[in-house]
Amino acid sequence: MKIMTITELPLTQQEANQLITELKELAKKVSGTIENGATGIISIISKNDKRKFKIAYFYSLKNIHINFYDVKTGLSLVRLNLNQSFHRNANGTKVSGNRVNIFSEQEYHLKNDGKTHMRAFPLPHGVLKNTSDFLESLSNLLDYIHTEDENKLELRLETTLDV
Repeated sequence: MKIMTITELPLTQQEANQLITELKELAKKVSGTIENGATGIISIISKNDKRKFKIAYFYSLKNIHINFYDVKTGLSLVRLNLNQSFHRNANGTKVSGNRVNIFSEQEYHLKNDGKTHMRAFPLPHGVLKNTSDFLESLSNLLDYIHTEDENKLELRLETTLDV
């Protein structure tokens, strides 16, 4: 994934918060079996103005990423990192292990590197639990971003991957 340099952040904190909290639904049915090394995209649409979002995911036994982003701007709004890596916030705090990165206009200005626009928080954080279970984490994220799956989400882990 190429990291883009942002000369001006195309969303304010208020706009990003609105995008995260507005009611959304899955754009279409998503089904399949998640295998080690799997990547995928889940399309989401807002209920009020039909704005498009996506969840991109990567799954391996010890490294899971679930990234909710706005299609219009290409900016990540909420990203779950379930691994033993870390993120260093602009204030110097190091957040290791399972964490959530959330859009932060303040972090963008403090870091001032033209790309970092998220602040990391350790899990649990709100409805986001501290778990390495991919399906539970995806469900928690859908709750956090106010997205109804309306029985359109039918993913399962390959049986040899069950933890």
